[in-house]
Amino acid sequence: MEIEVRFFILNVIYLATSGYGRRVVTVEQERSIQLRNGVHKAYSLAAEQPQAEHPFPVGRRFAESLGYTEAILANIPSIAVDSFCGVSNVALFAD
Repeated sequence: MEIEVRFFILNVIYLATSGYGRRVVTVEQERSIQLRNGVHKAYSLAAEQPQAEHPFPVGRRFAESLGYTEAILANIPSIAVDSFCGVSNVALFAD
């Protein structure tokens, strides 16, 4: 099990782990990392549990509201349609 120790000195976070890995990040970088991890977690949860409550729209109705037709959705596995959350494939609509 890895243990992480954080030291805050002059708006810089010094991280040291039990595996002797070390890195230095600013508070802003740490916030950015936390935000990225939070977004990843939220969208992963939508993929794993599409019927659960989410802070953004998920599913077939949302896909249809963005212009995905029944013909397009019929050719996509239902598990993918059920967990659709707006990550776009712009090339799909290109002329």
